[in-house]
Amino acid sequence: MMADCLADVVTAANVPKSDILSDRRDSKIAKYRQLAMWLCRHRTHQSLPAIGRFFNRDHTTVIHAIEATDRRIRRDHEFAEFANRLRPDIVKFVTPNARAVIMQRFEDVQ
Repeated sequence: MMADCLADVVTAANVPKSDILSDRRDSKIAKYRQLAMWLCRHRTHQSLPAIGRFFNRDHTTVIHAIEATDRRIRRDHEFAEFANRLRPDIVKFVTPNARAVIMQRFEDVQ
Protein backbone atom coordinates (compact mmCIF):
# COMPACT_ATOMS: atom_id res chain seq x y z
CA MET A 1 0.00 0.00 0.00
CA MET A 2 2.85 2.44 0.72
CA ALA A 3 4.24 1.59 -2.71
CA ASP A 4 0.89 2.70 -4.17
CA CYS A 5 1.13 6.05 -2.38
CA LEU A 6 4.64 6.55 -3.71
CA ALA A 7 3.58 5.54 -7.22
CA ASP A 8 0.66 7.99 -7.14
CA VAL A 9 2.92 10.90 -6.18
CA VAL A 10 5.57 9.91 -8.74
CA THR A 11 2.95 9.75 -11.49
CA ALA A 12 1.10 12.92 -10.54
CA ALA A 13 4.26 14.98 -9.98
CA ASN A 14 6.16 13.46 -12.92
CA VAL A 15 9.21 12.94 -10.70
CA PRO A 16 11.38 9.81 -10.89
CA LYS A 17 10.82 7.33 -8.08
CA SER A 18 14.57 7.12 -7.62
CA ASP A 19 14.66 10.86 -6.84
CA ILE A 20 11.92 10.56 -4.22
CA LEU A 21 13.77 7.70 -2.52
CA SER A 22 17.19 9.34 -2.88
CA ASP A 23 19.03 11.57 -0.43
CA ARG A 24 18.49 14.62 -2.66
CA ARG A 25 17.40 17.63 -0.66
CA ASP A 26 16.36 20.16 -3.29
CA SER A 27 12.98 21.67 -2.51
CA LYS A 28 11.07 20.18 -5.45
CA ILE A 29 12.06 16.62 -4.59
CA ALA A 30 11.70 17.15 -0.83
CA LYS A 31 8.19 18.58 -1.28
CA TYR A 32 6.99 15.50 -3.15
CA ARG A 33 8.82 13.11 -0.82
CA GLN A 34 7.08 14.78 2.12
CA LEU A 35 3.74 14.53 0.33
CA ALA A 36 4.32 10.82 -0.28
CA MET A 37 5.07 10.29 3.43
CA TRP A 38 1.99 12.30 4.37
CA LEU A 39 -0.12 10.26 1.97
CA CYS A 40 1.22 7.01 3.41
CA ARG A 41 0.28 8.12 6.90
CA HIS A 42 -3.27 9.09 5.92
CA ARG A 43 -4.03 6.27 3.51
CA THR A 44 -2.36 3.33 5.23
CA HIS A 45 -2.25 4.30 8.91
CA GLN A 46 1.18 2.67 9.10
CA SER A 47 3.36 3.59 12.04
CA LEU A 48 5.83 6.44 11.68
CA PRO A 49 8.82 4.06 11.95
CA ALA A 50 7.34 1.81 9.23
CA ILE A 51 6.89 4.77 6.88
CA GLY A 52 10.40 5.94 7.72
CA ARG A 53 11.86 2.53 6.88
CA PHE A 54 10.01 2.51 3.55
CA PHE A 55 11.58 5.87 2.62
CA ASN A 56 14.94 5.09 4.29
CA ARG A 57 14.35 7.85 6.82
CA ASP A 58 13.98 8.19 10.57
CA HIS A 59 10.49 8.42 12.09
CA THR A 60 11.24 12.01 13.17
CA THR A 61 11.73 12.91 9.50
CA VAL A 62 8.30 11.45 8.81
CA ILE A 63 6.81 13.61 11.58
CA HIS A 64 8.43 16.68 10.02
CA ALA A 65 7.17 15.67 6.56
CA ILE A 66 3.58 15.31 7.78
CA GLU A 67 3.65 18.64 9.59
CA ALA A 68 5.34 20.43 6.68
CA THR A 69 2.79 19.03 4.23
CA ASP A 70 -0.11 20.08 6.45
CA ARG A 71 1.32 23.63 6.57
CA ARG A 72 1.89 23.71 2.82
CA ILE A 73 -1.68 22.56 2.16
CA ARG A 74 -3.06 25.33 4.34
CA ARG A 75 -1.04 28.11 2.72
CA ASP A 76 -0.57 27.01 -0.91
CA HIS A 77 -3.82 26.66 -2.86
CA GLU A 78 -2.18 25.03 -5.88
CA PHE A 79 -0.46 22.45 -3.72
CA ALA A 80 -3.73 21.79 -1.88
CA GLU A 81 -5.43 21.12 -5.20
CA PHE A 82 -2.59 18.81 -6.23
CA ALA A 83 -2.85 16.90 -2.94
CA ASN A 84 -6.62 16.81 -3.30
CA ARG A 85 -6.27 14.81 -6.50
CA LEU A 86 -4.32 12.21 -4.53
CA ARG A 87 -6.61 12.19 -1.52
CA PRO A 88 -10.01 13.81 -2.13
CA ASP A 89 -10.95 14.15 1.53
CA ILE A 90 -8.01 16.56 1.92
CA VAL A 91 -10.50 19.41 1.76
CA LYS A 92 -11.10 19.14 5.49
CA PHE A 93 -7.48 20.19 6.15
CA VAL A 94 -7.46 23.48 4.28
CA THR A 95 -8.62 26.97 5.18
CA PRO A 96 -12.24 27.94 4.43
CA ASN A 97 -11.19 30.17 1.52
CA ALA A 98 -9.06 27.46 -0.03
CA ARG A 99 -11.83 24.94 0.56
CA ALA A 100 -14.26 27.12 -1.40
CA VAL A 101 -11.82 27.46 -4.31
CA ILE A 102 -11.09 23.73 -4.38
CA MET A 103 -14.74 22.77 -4.17
CA GLN A 104 -15.68 25.21 -6.95
CA ARG A 105 -12.98 23.84 -9.25
CA PHE A 106 -13.97 20.29 -8.36
CA GLU A 107 -17.60 21.06 -9.26
CA ASP A 108 -16.52 22.75 -12.49
CA VAL A 109 -14.68 19.59 -13.56
CA GLN A 110 -17.66 17.34 -12.96
